[in-house]
Amino acid sequence: MQLEISRLRTQLTSQTSDTTTHSTQLSALQSSLATAETKLKTTENELADTKKALHRASEKSVQDGTNATSKDTKIRTLERDLETTTTKYHEATANVTKLEAKINAMNKLHREAEARTAAKLSSAESTAREIPVLRTKIATLEAETARLREKHKRAISGSGADVDDGLDELEDEGRKKLERRIRELEGQVFDLQRGVWRDQRTNLQPELHNTDGASSTLPVRSSLDHHEEGFDEVDLSGTTGPGSARRESSFFGSNNAASRAATASPGTAKHSNFTQYLSSGLNAFMAPASPSVTAAGPTRDRADSLLLEDDDEMDEAAFARAQREEEMKKMVAHVREVKRGLTSKWKGWRLDLVESRKAGDGGLGEVFEV
Repeated sequence: MQLEISRLRTQLTSQTSDTTTHSTQLSALQSSLATAETKLKTTENELADTKKALHRASEKSVQDGTNATSKDTKIRTLERDLETTTTKYHEATANVTKLEAKINAMNKLHREAEARTAAKLSSAESTAREIPVLRTKIATLEAETARLREKHKRAISGSGADVDDGLDELEDEGRKKLERRIRELEGQVFDLQRGVWRDQRTNLQPELHNTDGASSTLPVRSSLDHHEEGFDEVDLSGTTGPGSARRESSFFGSNNAASRAATASPGTAKHSNFTQYLSSGLNAFMAPASPSVTAAGPTRDRADSLLLEDDDEMDEAAFARAQREEEMKKMVAHVREVKRGLTSKWKGWRLDLVESRKAGDGGLGEVFEV
């Protein structure tokens, strides 16, 4: 930007010097015109004096009656001199008119050059004001990336090292794309259409649907809180009672809740024992069309009795680890989907330089979407 401003100032200085030179030439031409007018007046005075002298000479020739031929020759010579002087006067007048037209044209060019210089300076200043804002956005995005990375590490501590490496690679790729985009914006001098940018950002946000079919637009979240989820109160003693009611929280997804509601009987819709809770968790990781899962409904009482006998041998750590891995897979798929959406939304943007190239002033045109 400093080089551009320096170049503009150099152009302004050269144009100012050219204007000064033209003003000097104009002054010289005006002085020449004044000299020509003075000479013309002198010539006219001389002509008047010559006419007077001729008149006196004529009177004298009439009186004397001699040298008539010489006097006629002198008269013709003076007439030719008069015609030459008149022609020079008309030429000087035409030159003065041309010089006045040139002066007006130079003044107009000077005003246009000043207007273009002021426009370029204002554009450079606006670009210089945009650069700190873009750098602030970079810093904010980097801080947000670091915060999300720490949150992911806390959420998946001790498991999924290869998934963590994949997340780091995705985050590094996203950061590089953002930095490359910021560098392009710094190199291109144009006004950002903030209204259009807000609309694009709103369109990029995913729509999450509630269980009743209504959809609500929420900001993008890349952690375990991507879905609206809920806990079940589990009766570890194997008994059911009216005091164990279902309550909402933020761990299991609405899909898991739906599967639990489908496998549970109408009488136990608001209560689950440990066996039902374990079955719903296993159903979340198995194929929905599995015959073993679909056929488990009629023999639920027998399966519950068999599993209740082996509650002490349940590996809860393995079950929790499997749940964390499943949530990690969902989160990675969501991050990739968001990145694909961002990439597709920003494709097809370019600069319109046709009009500026036609004008030849080196300015930049508007940005539009193909």
